[in-house]
Amino acid sequence: MADFIVTNRKLDGFPLPNLREAAGEIIVESRRPILTVPDNLKSFDPSGRALVAWDGSPCATAALHAAVALLQLSR
Repeated sequence: MADFIVTNRKLDGFPLPNLREAAGEIIVESRRPILTVPDNLKSFDPSGRALVAWDGSPCATAALHAAVALLQLSR
């Protein structure tokens, strides 16, 4: 029921459960837009630039459709 999912790469400190595998599954199977942020991010400005990774799959298409409102705010 999320509008989008926020994640980052810092999972090394948590060996169990396998959070890298879980994060990968969430990213691929969620059908939601993913916002990946650095660890030190304190705020988010949606009017900045956006990078879209789209492979044409049904999951990526659903995520892109779900991201339209957020993408309209970006440059």
